[in-house]
Amino acid sequence: SDDTKMIGLFAQEVQEVFPEAVVDGFVTDDNQQKREMKSVSYTQLVPVLVKAVQELEQQNKELKTRIEALEQQS
Repeated sequence: SDDTKMIGLFAQEVQEVFPEAVVDGFVTDDNQQKREMKSVSYTQLVPVLVKAVQELEQQNKELKTRIEALEQQS
């Protein structure tokens, strides 16, 4: 058995917040039947994730400044 662990996102969950990053396609199952399948285009998510990290860094910086100001008051 293959013990390789895989990490990923559920395309249906990503589609709710960022539909542009979800691609519809087809896959052939073991019975040679074509089934619809959604997949995540991770390259489409990279700029969104980078922007989110930048915003969080800015918020963190602002909170640190507020904490320092409050600590100086006491």
